[in-house]
Amino acid sequence: MHLPQSDGKFRLQSPDSVPVMMGAADLALIQQMAADLPDQARLLEIGPWLGGVSQHLADHGTLHVVDHFRWSAQNAQNHPNLLPVGASFRPLFERHLQTQGKAARLSECDISAFEWTGGALDFCLIDAPRNREDLWLCLRQVLSGLTETGVVLIKHGLNPAHLDMMALIEVLITHQVLELVLTGQPGWCNIAVLRRGEAGTELPTKAELALWLKTPCNIKRLPKDEPPERALLMMAHLAELAAVGETTAAFAALRQQRPDAALLAAWILLEPDIAPNTAETGAFAAFADLVEYHHSTDQKINWAPPDHSLAWALRHCWCAYVANQNGQAFALFEIVAAFEAGRIRDLLPKETAK
Repeated sequence: MHLPQSDGKFRLQSPDSVPVMMGAADLALIQQMAADLPDQARLLEIGPWLGGVSQHLADHGTLHVVDHFRWSAQNAQNHPNLLPVGASFRPLFERHLQTQGKAARLSECDISAFEWTGGALDFCLIDAPRNREDLWLCLRQVLSGLTETGVVLIKHGLNPAHLDMMALIEVLITHQVLELVLTGQPGWCNIAVLRRGEAGTELPTKAELALWLKTPCNIKRLPKDEPPERALLMMAHLAELAAVGETTAAFAALRQQRPDAALLAAWILLEPDIAPNTAETGAFAAFADLVEYHHSTDQKINWAPPDHSLAWALRHCWCAYVANQNGQAFALFEIVAAFEAGRIRDLLPKETAK
């Protein structure tokens, strides 16, 4: 299962050790990508916490770190009696790096106030954002400075608990602003590794981004030679649309996809960890069933008639929807109403309503 957590998270062995808020798989991936950096590389870490990862990054060039350095309630819960909520943990960060004989250039500010002015950037680790808005703010700053071979690592970029961030990454890949890097990372490592795409160094405006997010591109099949993480991102975009009530767009995008075992496998990993908006749980459940049905096989065999159950009514209507290319939307709530009224066969072509 593609877990949001990673092994060994929140390790704080003693006051003199350098604490790490990442698991072994995360650290291994970070070190793998940093090992390929050129000499005199410039590295940026957004959200360094207490320096457990920073000490490794500092070995590969000039390290810049950005954080507001304020101890959160979550920090206090995970590590009681270390610092009070709201206190600065910058002295701890600096002490930990000094103890290891390492150095970093610090910028103490919120993400919204940060500006990257350090020139060409070879490596960026983003571990501060927990929502799409903050991730967009980070990428807005670093993308223009990223070299052609530079990489951006986004912690939680493959975490089903952050569908909004995954959807942002997916649309930026679709529109060639970013592209995935093949890493060979294990499935439970939820860091997304990316580099600049062919579309240049400018992020879309917020208005453009909103349009991209609501109108998924008609990708019929998982592109060849893509890293396996792409399947997860593609399905996450559809999942987020369904989870927030944008079911028309979600169903339209699903319709365009050809049945694909890789996309089905990605959905099976993704779906158990998705928490749809409370008002959308019924619609999301219907969408989830139809995702698995759609990707299960090219030849759909309906073993039960449409009036056997609501699930079978939706499946029959889905087959008719996929076969009909007139652009009509999948009318989920109309189908539910018709089934409850006992007239579901009226919505189906005569030859399939038997």
